[in-house]
Amino acid sequence: MPQHTMHLSWNAHGEDHYLWHLADGNEVRVVDGHHGQQEFMEPEEAFIAALASCHLLSFLTEAARDGLSVTSYDDDPQATLGQNDQ
Repeated sequence: MPQHTMHLSWNAHGEDHYLWHLADGNEVRVVDGHHGQQEFMEPEEAFIAALASCHLLSFLTEAARDGLSVTSYDDDPQATLGQNDQ
């Protein structure tokens, strides 16, 4: 089974964001709330993107198993994250 790794870094020296250092060398600047800055990603955005990607890949896998050829796929996922009663 493939293993995926990354590194997360943050420091308290006035930084309002942190970095995801991905295994391929890319970095993603992450912040809790955009604060109007487009170059940042929120963890919640990454979470819904990962779920939507898994849904796409599952769909394509099942379609291929059934011998179907998929030429395009579009999705507009929405998520609401909140606290439960506990």
